[in-house]
Amino acid sequence: MTQVATAANAFGIDLLGKLTKAHPDANCFISPYSVQQALLLADNGAGGITRKQIGTVLHLGTTPLATINIQTKALRESLTSADPKVKIDIANALWADHSFLFTTSYQETCQEFYDAHTQSVALRKPSGAAAINAWVKQKTENKISEIVTPAALIEAVAVLTNAVYFHGSWTTAFKASDTHPQTFHLSGQSAQQIPTMRREGAIDYAKSSDWEAVALPYGGGRLRMIAVLPAESSSLSAFVETLSAARWSALAQQLQPTRLSLFLPKVHVEYSASLKPALDSLGMRSAFRGDADFTAMGSRKDLLISDVLHKTTLDVDEEGTTASAATAVIMTPKAIMLPPPLTVRIDRPFFCAIQDTQTGAVLFAGAIRKPQ
Repeated sequence: MTQVATAANAFGIDLLGKLTKAHPDANCFISPYSVQQALLLADNGAGGITRKQIGTVLHLGTTPLATINIQTKALRESLTSADPKVKIDIANALWADHSFLFTTSYQETCQEFYDAHTQSVALRKPSGAAAINAWVKQKTENKISEIVTPAALIEAVAVLTNAVYFHGSWTTAFKASDTHPQTFHLSGQSAQQIPTMRREGAIDYAKSSDWEAVALPYGGGRLRMIAVLPAESSSLSAFVETLSAARWSALAQQLQPTRLSLFLPKVHVEYSASLKPALDSLGMRSAFRGDADFTAMGSRKDLLISDVLHKTTLDVDEEGTTASAATAVIMTPKAIMLPPPLTVRIDRPFFCAIQDTQTGAVLFAGAIRKPQ
């Protein structure tokens, strides 16, 4: 496994931990790879403490960015050609407002190692968001139709995007005739009837005192889905909280063919989140603040990341799995440092009036001693 792949796994576990802790009872489905790729596009335009923090959060250590770029290109080419029976599409793009130019060296690096093409659009107009969303929709086979809104780009001068699409058919499909409603126990005491698939045979399996896991291969077998069921005495939150890259690697290596009768629910999940709070909490602080250094990116030297938006979908059925992801890193100028605003706190009896500003006529007036 290359350093970039290992780093993406470790980063993904960190990010998943932050996101699930913030919303412990909700679905959370991310693409660590997609987020990593989008942040590496930003990293190539960063310098100083900003670059150092991005590298640390992405688990890249002190490895030169030039080496990371070479490994990233090799990993992308390996993934997209992994299995002729599995479709993996990976796309990157750089979007510049008409008022902004990426540096030639930055564009060339992103083109060579990330296959990222540059497009000049009116980012701050609705057509800017529409262009990015149309690109995402195309690259995810219509699974994700919107990653940014016009409001999110109101001050943007650049957007860095990644999209990933995955479609894999099970090596051994489930029979639709064996799918029936079964009870799925939700968080807490509630339950729901969910269409549940069933398959019997030799399936990769592993078990510990805290969990049991199965792995189902796609196509020729290089790619697989691993499903981990925490023990009834534990919880999904506890499993995610204690997960690490080392524990994940150990779990995956324990899986061995075992005769099973497997019941697996059909899944349809759509997830979206701003990753800014989680990334900030993980230590990527400078990129979002006034001391951000993205001077190597383009014609403006006062850029910061205003947000990192992420959206995914997951569908699991009798035939296989379809998953998609999109990530957008929004670059905006740093805000002018303003003095703190005056505070007016109306918290005691006050006078108020409703006035027509053109004629000066006061329609209502009064002394308010008790607001409610």
